Amino acid sequence: MKSLNTLIKFNKIKLDQILVEIKKAEEEKSLLVIQAKNLAEEVGREIENYRGSEYSFILENYLEHTNKIQSKIKLQIGKLNFNIDNHRKALNQQYTELKKYEIARQNKQKQEDLKIQKIETKFLDEFGANKFFYN
Repeated sequence: MKSLNTLIKFNKIKLDQILVEIKKAEEEKSLLVIQAKNLAEEVGREIENYRGSEYSFILENYLEHTNKIQSKIKLQIGKLNFNIDNHRKALNQQYTELKKYEIARQNKQKQEDLKIQKIETKFLDEFGANKFFYN
């Protein structure tokens, strides 16, 4: 029984670690999404400000640079999505394993309870049967 309890605790720790990793990845992803949104808004403002002006040649270089940044952000978001999916699969597997151990512990506890109940019943039956001999 101790080994099952130890395995259950160990699996719960693993579950918690996976949940923390998922949370970190989702927070990082949300920051990147906000960064991409802010960059897109900034690009829109710059286009409005400098379109058709004498500084439009600088705008082209700026747009190329921001496009590279946006593609890097999209790539990072894609990697984070992939990692989050993998962590969720691992979480599901870990949870399944935890449930197996918990069910095994419950079954073992039921067997022990039945064994104790049989011993008590046997004792009470013997006591009841021998009661008449002692009176």
